[in-house]
Amino acid sequence: MLTPFTVFTPGNIRFGRGLARSAAPWLASVPRKVLLVHGASAQRAGFLLTELRGPSS
Repeated sequence: MLTPFTVFTPGNIRFGRGLARSAAPWLASVPRKVLLVHGASAQRAGFLLTELRGPSS
């Protein structure tokens, strides 16, 4: 028997070719934590993580 569970879905999902390039400015305006999901290679999303973390101190 399946154990009952609840799934809370995000308010905004952005999916599609090239959208990652415009994600950092949009995410900077979001006042809460986000879940970043990438494909098989984390290196391909590395540029986005760098942009989100901002300049090094």
